Amino acid sequence: MFTLAVFVSGRGSNLRAILDSPALKNLIQVKAVVGDKLYCPAFDIAKNFSIPVYSVGKKEGFVSFDDL
Repeated sequence: MFTLAVFVSGRGSNLRAILDSPALKNLIQVKAVVGDKLYCPAFDIAKNFSIPVYSVGKKEGFVSFDDL
């Protein structure tokens, strides 16, 4: 099984497709969702699947690239 972090910036359509795919259920495990905004709809999808979300950047409230 592959362990992945999925990078997002918007609605999360690709994230949703990955998480809903029957063909991928036994092949991958998404361990983190990373975005460049403090909020995007993709974060809601991740939270519904109990996947931790991280906002990465240099602004206040974001996780630093160096801390990853």
